[in-house]
Amino acid sequence: MNLQRKTIYDRSFWLIGMALGILFFIGIYGVRVLDVTYEDWLFTGDDLQQHYIASLYYRATPWTFPIGMTEGLTYQYPISILYIDAIPLFAVFSKLLMPVLPETFQYFGWFGLVCYALNGAMGAVIAGRFTRKPVQVGLGSIFFILLSPVLQRLFGYMDYMGNSRHTALAAHFLILAAFAVWLYQDKFRKPGKSAAVWALLGGLCIWIQSYFVFMVGGIMLCLLLESVLRDKNWKYAGITFGAFCASVLANMFVLGGFAGGVSGNAKGFGQYSANVNSLINSYGFSKILPALKTNSFYQYEGIAYLGFGMLILVLLVLIYGIWRIAVHKREGTLKQWIGGKLWGSNKPRTISIAVCFVVFFLLALSTKMTIGSHVFLNIPLWKPIRDLMGVFRSGGRFMWCCMDMVMIAALWIVIKRFPKKWVPGILAVTAALQIWDFSGVMSDLHQTYSTPAERKVQCLDAAVLEALPDTYSRMLVVDPETCRTEYYVELGAFAWERNMTMNYFYLSRQYPRAAEESYAEYEQAAKTGSWQKDVLYVIDKDAVEPAVEGHLHLYHCGYLVFGTAEEVPGLEWAAIPKESLYREDGTPDWEWLQDKLEADNDYMSKKRIKKE
Repeated sequence: MNLQRKTIYDRSFWLIGMALGILFFIGIYGVRVLDVTYEDWLFTGDDLQQHYIASLYYRATPWTFPIGMTEGLTYQYPISILYIDAIPLFAVFSKLLMPVLPETFQYFGWFGLVCYALNGAMGAVIAGRFTRKPVQVGLGSIFFILLSPVLQRLFGYMDYMGNSRHTALAAHFLILAAFAVWLYQDKFRKPGKSAAVWALLGGLCIWIQSYFVFMVGGIMLCLLLESVLRDKNWKYAGITFGAFCASVLANMFVLGGFAGGVSGNAKGFGQYSANVNSLINSYGFSKILPALKTNSFYQYEGIAYLGFGMLILVLLVLIYGIWRIAVHKREGTLKQWIGGKLWGSNKPRTISIAVCFVVFFLLALSTKMTIGSHVFLNIPLWKPIRDLMGVFRSGGRFMWCCMDMVMIAALWIVIKRFPKKWVPGILAVTAALQIWDFSGVMSDLHQTYSTPAERKVQCLDAAVLEALPDTYSRMLVVDPETCRTEYYVELGAFAWERNMTMNYFYLSRQYPRAAEESYAEYEQAAKTGSWQKDVLYVIDKDAVEPAVEGHLHLYHCGYLVFGTAEEVPGLEWAAIPKESLYREDGTPDWEWLQDKLEADNDYMSKKRIKKE
C-alpha cells in the first residue's frame, strides 16, 4: 500500500465506529446481559460458565502478590488468573471494587459491549486512514464490527461449530489496533512513541487474553521488518521490540504467570487448525452461502469467514485488478506498473506485508494442511519441536490476522482507487449485504441472550447434587486429563455453591503438579482405606479400580460417579449396589462400571461434536 506520509485521519471518526459498535451489540444481544446481577445466562455450560466460575473463585481469594493468584480451583496450589480465562483486567477491577459492588456481580456483558465498541472504533480508525468522509468511515467500520470470530466467540453461537464461547477472544480490537499502528506508522517514528504504544498493546494482551500476544507481536515484527528494510534503523527496532517484550513479561509477572508449575504448552497443535477455505467458508454463519467441508470438527478454531458483503468487495477488487493488468498489458507498460506498485520505494512494505500474511496463514494451517476434507500436506514434527509449538495450540486463530489484512486491503483499494462517485454506493451496498448475510446468526443470538435463561445441568444428575449433604469441604477430581469440559463446569458450579475447593478445574494450560499430587493422594487413600469424610471424590473410568478395591461408597451422578467415605443417607436410590461391585468371594468386579463410564464418555463425545 503506497500510503501518503501525511495522516488524513479525523480524530472524531473513532466515535462513529464506537457508536455503531454499541448499537450493533444491543441489537444482537439486547440489554439483559448488561444487568450485573443477572448471572443465570452464565450457567449454561462450557467456556462461558468456566470463565464466570473462575472469576468467582478469584474474587473470593485474599489479595496476594502476584495479584492474579486464585485459590480453591487447584488444591492446594493457587493458580494465576491468566490460566482460567476470567479476563484479568475486568476481574481485578471488580475485585478492587468488591466492597461497593452487589453480592452477585458479573462483568461479561459489559466486556462484550466494550469489545463491540472498540472493534468499531478501531475499524473507523483504519477506514479513516483512507478517507475523510464520515459516512464512508462508518460504513467501513461495520465490516470490523460484524466479524465471524467475534460472533462465534463472545458468548457463543451454538450452531455448526458447537458451543464455542471463549469470551476474551472477542477482543479483536487488539489485532485491529496493531494494524492501525502499522497504517499510522508516520505517527510513531520516534522510538519513544513506538515503544510506548507497543508496550501498551503487549500489556493489554496479557490483561485480556494472552493468546493475542502472538498475533499483535507478529504484526509488530512485520512493521519493524519494514522499518529496518527501509531505514536500516536497528536501534528503533530494538527499542520497540524490547519495550513490547518487557511489557509482556512484566505484566505476566504481576498477574502470576510465572508462579506455580503450570505447563507452558498444550496438546493440539495441528488439530485445532484452519482450513485453506477458512476465508470463504461460512461455517453456518451465512444466510446466503452454504458451509463448505472441513477436514475435522476442530477446525472451528480457524473460523475467519469474511462475510458475503466483504467477499463482493474483494471480488470487485479482483475485477479491478484484472482490468488494470489488461490495460497495462495492452499499452505495454505492465512490467513498469507492477514494479512501481510493488517494488522500488515500496519494496520494504511489499516484503513485510507478504511475510505477515504468509507466516500467519501457514501458522493457521499448522502441520496438517487441508483443503476442504482433503489433506494435501502433513508435516511430522520432532517431539521437542511439537512440544514447543504447543504454545500455539489453537493455531487456527492466526487466520484472523489474514482475514483482517484482506479486509483492510479491499477497503483501501476501493476507497483510494475506485471512482470517487462510486465509492459511497459500493460501501453502502456491500455493508448492507454483510448485515443481511449475518442476520440469521444475529437473530439467533438475540433470541438466546435477550430472553431469560435457565441454569443447565446436562451431564450430572441434579437430583443427586441436591441430595448430597453440606458436609464436604473439598472435591477431588480423579484423573483430571480424562474429565471432560462439560463435567468440569458443572462440578465447578456445584463446588462454588457448596463453598468447596477443588483439586482441579478446566484450565487453559495443564497444572501437572496439582494433578499428580491429587491422584497420589487418591491412590494412597485407596490402598489404606483412609478416605476423608469431608472430601467428595469424582470418579471417571480410569479411577474405578482403586475406588472399588478401596471400598469407597459409589453413587451414579449422570455420566460420572461420586465416591464418599461414608454412606449418604437418602441417596440409596443412586448408590451402586455392593453386590454389583463384588463377587460372592469378596473379590472386586469393577470392569463393567469402567466400561459403562467409557461408553458414557464416548456418547458425550458424539453428542458434543456435530458433524457436517
